[in-house]
Amino acid sequence: MDLTIYMPYIYAILAGLIYAAFGYLSKTAEADFDAKKFVSTLATSLVVVVVLLQAGQAITQASMDAQMAAYFMLTVVFQKVLDWMFRKAQTLSLGTSQDIKFTAKLTSTNAAPAEVIFTDVIGNIQKWDFGDGWMATPDGQREVKHIYTRPGTWNAAAIAGLYRSPAVAIVITGTTPPVPPAPVTKKSWLELLVAWIMKLFGK
Repeated sequence: MDLTIYMPYIYAILAGLIYAAFGYLSKTAEADFDAKKFVSTLATSLVVVVVLLQAGQAITQASMDAQMAAYFMLTVVFQKVLDWMFRKAQTLSLGTSQDIKFTAKLTSTNAAPAEVIFTDVIGNIQKWDFGDGWMATPDGQREVKHIYTRPGTWNAAAIAGLYRSPAVAIVITGTTPPVPPAPVTKKSWLELLVAWIMKLFGK
């Protein structure tokens, strides 16, 4: 396969990238350098090179600068796409132990059924795993309540992106014993007689 026929296009693309890079760097102070805007500029330059080649124009610094200004909105679109991709990548990236922090607090005793309030301290938790087979999504709320209906030690955890926090042990004991009835005091025969007489005379 003869690649020499493609060399003019390859040179044109390389020239366009170089001119676009030089144009951006020459107009941008070092402190204002934006990597995503720079990459977006290079992406736009590829489109500009195709347009110039189709129009039969030479790839020069002047022609590139003029067309890059005309296609400025395309650079903005590329930058928006890159911003979205970076946000998506951050959502799916592996976290560290500092990425997730939550608290778990019993609302009363730890006897089943026991209600526990889980609170997202940072605000980045995407899913709760209560450890007893139940899970929940925060739905924009930092606080979620869960009732443990069975006794046991349940390892609750939170998930953000692909990271799962270390488990927090929730210890639930057996059901609350019923309150014993008040002891019935047995009355003597004299007390029963007095009560019968008072009832007889309507007192």
